[in-house]
This record gives sequence, C-alpha cells and structure tokens, in this order.
Amino acid sequence: MGILRVVIVLGLMVVLGGCGEISNPFASTDAAKQQAASDKFTGPENKPATAVESALILSDKYSKATEQLGSEQTKNIQLTGENEKLKAEAATLQVQLAQTQKELGEANQLLMELQKDLNNWKADVIGFRDEMRKSQQSQLEALTRIMLILGAEAAAPDANGTGVAGEPNAVQ
Repeated sequence: MGILRVVIVLGLMVVLGGCGEISNPFASTDAAKQQAASDKFTGPENKPATAVESALILSDKYSKATEQLGSEQTKNIQLTGENEKLKAEAATLQVQLAQTQKELGEANQLLMELQKDLNNWKADVIGFRDEMRKSQQSQLEALTRIMLILGAEAAAPDANGTGVAGEPNAVQ
C-alpha cells in the first residue's frame, strides 16, 4: 500500500511539475494556447506555483466544474421531464383537435342538409299559397259562372278589384 502511494505521488509530481515532458509532433505551437496553458499553473502574482498549489487550484476548479455539471444535469433532467409532459399534452391536444374537426365537419354537413330542407319547405309553403290562391280563384270563377247561369247579374268590380261584398270579383 505504501509503494502505491509513493508511485501516485511521484506520478502527480511528474505531471504537475512538468518533469518528463513528452514532445508531441502534432501539438499546436499557437502562442495564445501556450500562454493559457502556462497560466493554469501560476499563482496570483504570476509567479510559478508549486506542485501543491497547482494541485489545490486544479482541485478547486474540478470541484466547481463538478458542481456546475451536477446543476446542469439536474436542469437537463428537469427540462427533459417538462419536454415529455409537453409532448404528451400536444399528443392529447392533437387527438382532441382531430375529434373536434370531425364533429365540426359532421355539424356542417347537418347544417347544410337542414338549410336544404328549409329551402324546400319554403318553396313548398310558397307553392302551397299559390295553389290555394289559384284554387280560390277557380272556385270564385266557377261560382260566378253558376250564378250567371242561374240568372244573377255580376257586380262591376270597384277600384280595388273587389265587389260589393269586399271579396274579389264577388257576385251580388
């Protein structure tokens, strides 16, 4: 167990201390990236920090990043749940919309049939009135002929087209 600790401590010292640096042929030589990397291990006065200070700084940054990751994961879970709830609500509303559109189409069809029936009824009523007028006119004409045959005199219609009795073409 003691040897394992020594190996871990030596490994951290090599990594954090900069010893045993391996050159990478694919590494970027950009000055800004190099400056940012070297700033990680400097203290507040821009003096190179010791390995322990660097480890503490990195540990602090790691804990902050872990906290932020936890809060972002919690927020993500919350938003995912809310999104699922909204998807379920949207699906329910889609079903209701389809049902409402179907009912509206049926109601519109029924309304058009009722309008057609109403127009037919109006035509029948108006036609019936005309038939009644023609029938009454025919009855009056027949009555007038009968009266003339029996020897009655036809009264002359006044300005309104009514006879003495107040009926159209009435006979005295």
